[in-house]
Amino acid sequence: MDFVFDEDQEALADSVKRLLMTEMTPELIRELWATPTGRSDALWSLFASQGLTAVSVPDAHGGLGLTEVEWALLAQTYGYFGSPEPLLDTALVSAGVLARLPASDWRDALLRDIAEGRARVALVHPVNPYAADVHVARTLLCAHRGELHRVDPAQCA
Repeated sequence: MDFVFDEDQEALADSVKRLLMTEMTPELIRELWATPTGRSDALWSLFASQGLTAVSVPDAHGGLGLTEVEWALLAQTYGYFGSPEPLLDTALVSAGVLARLPASDWRDALLRDIAEGRARVALVHPVNPYAADVHVARTLLCAHRGELHRVDPAQCA
């Protein structure tokens, strides 16, 4: 097993680092704390325009079809800058789970919307009943007794 990142993976991480150094300033994060959602649609759109929301989405659904290996570097970089956006929950975990489900109209549409930055996804794990970012999510995915449930976050209010 090879644990050395290749040049393309390093270049991807470096480009994300440059983007975040420019956009994810401490001042912006403080400004977001004072907003009703604590999140930024403009920042989310920027992430989508740079392909970050499409990293794990399969090619067939408009994504880049990359793997968890690329995310290892991206998640480290993303975490360093402390972005409040649910990029990892949406573009890594949710996209990965959805890609492994049998094809369906709703799954395929949600994968396309994740890739294009039109959907943020919140997650509920069986071990942790609390979901972050439900207030900005279009879809809530809940794992329960070996099944995955899709919930409209508006029904959670």
